[in-house]
Amino acid sequence: PGEAPAFVELAANFKRLSDDAIELWAVDKQGGAHRIPARSRAPVANFSEREHFRVQLNPDTRGLFISDPVKSMVSGRWVVPVTYPVAAGSDFAMISAGIQLDRIVPPFEAQRMKPNGSITLIKMNGVTL
Repeated sequence: PGEAPAFVELAANFKRLSDDAIELWAVDKQGGAHRIPARSRAPVANFSEREHFRVQLNPDTRGLFISDPVKSMVSGRWVVPVTYPVAAGSDFAMISAGIQLDRIVPPFEAQRMKPNGSITLIKMNGVTL
């Protein structure tokens, strides 16, 4: 997927429209994270121990998944990984989007009622994003 021209263009447009707040990764079945577009065939990180990878391997939890915030293995920034499985028969397990928290907080902060208002995103498991 990281080399298919149509998919690379889709990912580039998505990144541009998000003002670079979201980066997409193609993740292979071993958890290797590949840049889109791929600069090489080698993964730049391994997500195999991360929850957002493991849920896509289990038929009972496979599907759109929003992870708890984690530190990016590539940038070191806090991100909320959102994953979606790739169709069976592919060499890849999922597509992962890392939403950079420091990039999405300012627009919420601008809308917050000052001085004591808050805007909070809470996952169904109670984790505050």
